[in-house]
Amino acid sequence: MEALPPPPQISTLLSHRFGSVVVDLSRLAPPEKRRYTHALLAELQGLRERVGLPHWIVLDEAPQLLGSGGLPQEGPRAPAERYCLVTHRPEDLGSGLLDEVDVLVVLPGGETFAKGTGFVSPPTALAEPLTLGEAFCIERGSVGRFRIGKRRIRHVRHWHKYLLTELPPHRQFFLRTMEGPTGEAIGNIAQFHEELEHAPRAVLAHHLGEGDFSRWIAGELKDHALATAVRIVEAGWRSGDRTSLEPYRQQLLAAIEDRYHDGSSEPIPFSGHRTGT
Repeated sequence: MEALPPPPQISTLLSHRFGSVVVDLSRLAPPEKRRYTHALLAELQGLRERVGLPHWIVLDEAPQLLGSGGLPQEGPRAPAERYCLVTHRPEDLGSGLLDEVDVLVVLPGGETFAKGTGFVSPPTALAEPLTLGEAFCIERGSVGRFRIGKRRIRHVRHWHKYLLTELPPHRQFFLRTMEGPTGEAIGNIAQFHEELEHAPRAVLAHHLGEGDFSRWIAGELKDHALATAVRIVEAGWRSGDRTSLEPYRQQLLAAIEDRYHDGSSEPIPFSGHRTGT
């Protein structure tokens, strides 16, 4: 693994050109991530005071990077100014940091959290849950509901690995009904899509009712966006009309296709390429 550049080096890069810098901390242990992040943010706050750059700082999986310390509070500007904090666990950000936030963009599954922030009064403005592909844009006192546009470029993060590379047996998803295992297993997203197209009602109904699909996607694939979309379908099955399972099957397929579409006009040719199952 190459050593990370020291924070002053990143500051120098940003001060000499109008561009973006991406720092990958994925291979660091959590304590190291937090130490490096706080050192870098303190450096960038000083750069902002001198030259006004960078215009925006985006922190993906922000709670992991910030820990309980929040953002550096050096300088006269508000600590959260021109930061974009991205997370699937907003409750871990801490109330002090949330007090500094001006705008929330909430995806399906985050409505309960949004109601508790105090951004909207009364919170009944968020009463109607979001559906797949929708989001709330919440400024203090006002709520906008919008539909998210289709992806224009390929989703890069582990796209090929999740789609076609098969997980080892102990991490695969084993299909079953209420009576017991079917003997079939799912090892990647392409196989998941293929199985959803053809799985009997008893299999899908069992796993939808137990929330098994979203747990596997979040736990083994670490794809929290897809897990959230699938969790919404599972919740709809548990609380809705179960006369026909087909609408839920189609919603699951659509969630996968939207997440793993490659940005071209042609859909990805999902094919499970099963081996050894």
